[in-house]
Amino acid sequence: MKEKEKDISALLAAFPTPQSWSAFLQNSDNDRIRDTLMAFAFRSGFIRTMDVMAVENFIRQHASRRTRPAFVPPGHLDFEELLDKKEEFLKISLSARGLTERINALLAEKQIALPKVTNSMLTRLKREPVDTAYKQSVLRSLAFWIGHERPDIAADWHYDILLGICREVRHPENFQEGARIGFALYSRGDVIDHEILGWLKKTVKSYIDQSIGHFSYGRWGKVRAHDITTLYVDFPKETQSNNLIHYQQCLRSATSLAHQMAIRWALSPYSTKNRFLSIAIVVGEYASLDNHLLPLLNAKLPDDPVIRISDMARQCVLINDIRVVLCPEPTETTLFNGESFAIWWIEAFWSTLYFDFVSELLADPILQNHPAAVEKLNRLLWRLPDQGEADTAEDEANAVTAFFKFPQNSLLGLEIAKTLYYRRRFSEALEILRVVLSINPTDLIARTLRMILLRNMALDAPTFNAACGLFRQAMKEARFIETNCSCESEDFYCEYAVLHMAQAMRTLRHSRSDPGIVKDEEALLALKNNIYASLAAAQDLFENGIAVSPSAIRSAYLLGSVRLLVAILKEDEDIFINPRKALACGHQTAGDVSVNLHWQIGFRRPDMSEDRQSEVTEQLMMVKAKTHDDAITLQSYRPTIYFCNAVALLDLSPTTTVTALKSAEQALLTAREIAESVKKDDVCIYSFTRTYGEMIPADEFIGHINNCLRFIEQTAKVEAAGQKGKRSAAAGKKITPGLMTLNF
Repeated sequence: MKEKEKDISALLAAFPTPQSWSAFLQNSDNDRIRDTLMAFAFRSGFIRTMDVMAVENFIRQHASRRTRPAFVPPGHLDFEELLDKKEEFLKISLSARGLTERINALLAEKQIALPKVTNSMLTRLKREPVDTAYKQSVLRSLAFWIGHERPDIAADWHYDILLGICREVRHPENFQEGARIGFALYSRGDVIDHEILGWLKKTVKSYIDQSIGHFSYGRWGKVRAHDITTLYVDFPKETQSNNLIHYQQCLRSATSLAHQMAIRWALSPYSTKNRFLSIAIVVGEYASLDNHLLPLLNAKLPDDPVIRISDMARQCVLINDIRVVLCPEPTETTLFNGESFAIWWIEAFWSTLYFDFVSELLADPILQNHPAAVEKLNRLLWRLPDQGEADTAEDEANAVTAFFKFPQNSLLGLEIAKTLYYRRRFSEALEILRVVLSINPTDLIARTLRMILLRNMALDAPTFNAACGLFRQAMKEARFIETNCSCESEDFYCEYAVLHMAQAMRTLRHSRSDPGIVKDEEALLALKNNIYASLAAAQDLFENGIAVSPSAIRSAYLLGSVRLLVAILKEDEDIFINPRKALACGHQTAGDVSVNLHWQIGFRRPDMSEDRQSEVTEQLMMVKAKTHDDAITLQSYRPTIYFCNAVALLDLSPTTTVTALKSAEQALLTAREIAESVKKDDVCIYSFTRTYGEMIPADEFIGHINNCLRFIEQTAKVEAAGQKGKRSAAAGKKITPGLMTLNF
């Protein structure tokens, strides 16, 4: 088939009817896509003038020529099954990653501004209704590719058919409760015009469509105006219950939106010292929420905190384990009806683990990893002797210069440092944090991130002595935090404990690789004692994390992993000096560790049989993993959550069941899929695949996961060969590495 015919097929697959084209034009957010489609049609010779009616007439002419009966897909088929059986239905033998790459390459080649397709978005289309303009455009991207590359089936599998087999759009419901987030712009001397308000509304809507699409249906998730300078969005509590835990999803979405908008406003050209954006979050019955929302937005507070929350919202934040740092004491005010009202505000986010990247920072030219950007950032951060004033003054606007204008904006500074951290630019991230901490030396999040950066630099150090120096410096940061900061936070204790774990495992790697250690018994004994002392310190800190956390999911898992490491080393101390020996222990040893851990964290009950106990423990692990995953929007951390879930099911369980093996395998496949999806943003994965926390490239993480999947496949074969009932008896006393230590 000629290229022009394939181009015609692609356009008609994306817009099979004039009505489809007209509906697409109704949304002004599609204007840029519309213009590129018209240019494509004009270049390809379909139309003689670049206007929407010419495209519509072209589509109408071709639609009228169709003589074959309308295609009806199988009644049972949905979008998930279509992609699972894409070779059968769509004649596509590519992997999901290969398919997205081909789609995006075609869009780039044809200069079409339809959105790029990612693995994560395909997953969302499998599970969620196509109820936003962004999701619909992604579906058109797929249809466009099918039309171009599979023109023989495009008449059947066009956009309208694909849309029809996706999950139905949820009918709007009249929810009475939920979260409401408000945005108000205030002038302190500079004009606030329609352009600025248009930017605010468009930016809020864009983030909701792309990242919180679950709540965009009916009246929910829509940006609405309260007055000229005040906007608000409602996210409903979809479960009818008096339990505050059911506010988790709507409140997490509101908090994520608040985090994104606080940073995006600071990066926008409209942000000045004479314009102030106030953000407020309230939860409860919608009928009375404005009585609290507006006072929060209008309140004059010390140091102008941007994000304010009501007392009930604060309770829900704490109960649902949404990781933010709140002010220690509220400001009390009195409402017009005489009601006493407490105003809380968010001082910081644990964004390095839980909150997603800001897309503007990922795309910022000075934060990229190519040599020109690295050199430019280094010249901006560290003035060299041969560098004149003009070098930095002539630079284009970027995130770092925006931060330097308002260095008191710690949220922006931390987000820049986080972006650099996930791109393994540790030294530059430290320099940004130096500025943040010069304004507020007791900033818990900034101090903790500085400790984490030093830990990663120690793991990368070329020599053991250099690593020891960096570990000592990281310990100094931790001790400063304990002495000077309000640090009763699970994530601080976990990261501090992981510092000890990393030091222990770096020391272990040194003792296994240095041939001179074997001959020096005194030096070897000192290294062993240091390793055991570090692991003991880590255990103590993880238990602190359990004590201060409402959920203790992260700290409990890590406590189990460090205890398992201790058990492995004590069972066979030849591991300290023999690099060929895997970090492994007998099944009974690992089982004892897991049983004792489960007693400590409340999983086990004295009135249950062992079989029933194993089933309940497995179910609790799955529930905990889902709860933790639901609290995270940062895609570069989520793969590790799934990896750790697999480790918990297999390495930290006294018995291995068929269902546990399958669940662990599925968790690892999900981890790999998410890791693949983040590669497009040139960010790394915060990984525990080598037992301790470190920042590694996505491809390296995927390699570790592939090793784990092969291990599970082999384990499943052994289990199948020796298993007659549901439970495994094959493990016995056999010593093998588990998932946790497989990649060490």
